[in-house]
Amino acid sequence: MSIYNSGKTPEENYRDIRAFMKNHPWFTFSVLCCILVSWTYSAYRGHQGTQISDLKETLEAKDTEIQGKNIEIQRLETLLTPFRQIALERYTGTEDERLAALAVRVKEVEATVDLLKDYAYAAQFSAIGEKMVGSGVHLGGGLAAILKSCVKKTKNLTQYGCGPDCERTYREVIDKFPNFPFAYYYLAFCLKQRGDSTWKAYGQKSVDILEKTTQVAGHYFEHDEFLPDARKLMEDSTQ
Repeated sequence: MSIYNSGKTPEENYRDIRAFMKNHPWFTFSVLCCILVSWTYSAYRGHQGTQISDLKETLEAKDTEIQGKNIEIQRLETLLTPFRQIALERYTGTEDERLAALAVRVKEVEATVDLLKDYAYAAQFSAIGEKMVGSGVHLGGGLAAILKSCVKKTKNLTQYGCGPDCERTYREVIDKFPNFPFAYYYLAFCLKQRGDSTWKAYGQKSVDILEKTTQVAGHYFEHDEFLPDARKLMEDSTQ
């Protein structure tokens, strides 16, 4: 059965097809259902193929990630071996306890290194800004030159002045030498005397730095002398 006649015009064939579809509705419905099922199945297979492809790529990526993590674990195990040996030789307890004890010690060493890096230089300076370069040998320089108009040493006593000019001097030193503790102490003392409440921040900073510089081996002895004074200055503020 053919509903298309090559001898007719497209318009005539179109009219014949419409008439056929109208006269045979169930046949037309069946054909359309077959076409719809075919399209749906093709779309489903295409989507399923895409999902399988995506899943395959995901699995391959995860496999690569796992391989990378295994390599990293092996590398860390290699690096850990000498530390595990040290922990087993120096500490007691289970392996985990020994490794934990070693970790604590490593942190202590790191803290010491950080302390030396940040405060070792400042620990070499006296209260008037002179740098200790040897036993009984002191070297003046930029810091001492800035402070000399406000801070003096008289009979082993450090005398520090106050007033607008000296406060500016101390602030200049703090700006250029932020880990030099004495400038914070001098400025805190002066600000407290004239009732400026910002003195507490400078006083606490002097305490914080002095507590670190006094831990540095070979620090200038005046750091030890000023630390109790700085603490007392802060304690007096709470009374």
